[in-house]
Amino acid sequence: MPDIEDSILAYLARSPDALDTARGVCDQWLSGLNPRPSQDSVERALERLYRRGRRAREGQNGAGPRWLAP
Repeated sequence: MPDIEDSILAYLARSPDALDTARGVCDQWLSGLNPRPSQDSVERALERLYRRGRRAREGQNGAGPRWLAP
């Protein structure tokens, strides 16, 4: 299975204005991965990316952090 972080970064390279919750990343950004990663795995990958300088901001509807390219 491709590395989740690499897959997220590849998605952001194709869609630099992408913005979504961890659930949306799992359900939409990574929907083509087989097997599909769990939401917990995606959340851990997003946290690692955040610690490496990716940004997150709170959603307007309280949906939680939304992830985007720096």
